[in-house]
This record gives sequence, C-alpha cells and structure tokens, in this order.
Amino acid sequence: MARSSGNKNLSKDVQEAIVRGRINGMTNKQLAQQFQVTVQAVGQVWKRYMINKQVVVAPHPGRPVPNTRNMDRNFVRSSREDPRRNSTDIFKAVNSPIEPAPPRRTTVAATEISPFGFSALTFFKEELGS
Repeated sequence: MARSSGNKNLSKDVQEAIVRGRINGMTNKQLAQQFQVTVQAVGQVWKRYMINKQVVVAPHPGRPVPNTRNMDRNFVRSSREDPRRNSTDIFKAVNSPIEPAPPRRTTVAATEISPFGFSALTFFKEELGS
C-alpha cells in the first residue's frame, strides 16, 4: 500500500483518472499504488463522485499568505531600526521601492555645513529665511 507524505491535494485530472479506474473495475489499493496516495484518499474521491455524480475540486478557503520570507525578514529589520514605528510605517518602508527623499532644505543645509560644524547651521537657517 502506497502512502503519501502529508496532505496531498489531488488535481482534477488525477481525480478523474481515479474515478475512471474505479468504473473500469480497479480496486482502491491498486489505484492508491498507481497514483501514490492512500487507499482512504481514493475512497474519498470515489465517495465524492458518487454523491455529486461529477469530480469537483473545491476552492481552498482562507486568506492567502501575502508575505514572503524576505518580506518578513525586512519587517523585523525595519522594526528594529526604529522601535517607535507603527505597523503602517513599517509596511510602507518595506514595500516602497525607494526611500522617500528628505526635504531639499535639509539636504542643502546638511551638505553645505558639514565642513564647518554646528556654528554654520544657524547662519544657513537665517540665510534661508527660517
């Protein structure tokens, strides 16, 4: 008797082949060995066929998992970088293709004052009109 490893969702083609095999006189054990599933799985396919008079593959309910392993890793990394971030900010940081650019005023002041130190910061702020 062949056994599958864990839960095996059979495709519609395989289920139809199992039903054709049962109609042609094969046993559950023979079909289980041929399709590498359990005898109980073959019995369930046949039982559903006898109730519905057709092979039905039911949709799998539940919400699909939208996150990949790399996204989960990025969520953890982002939350550790700034523990005060909320879930919305973390999601935006992980899913945005490019980090948002800082305001131009901050960029200009930072690039021009870096060689001079903090004393030049007030000079640039006064010159920019703040």
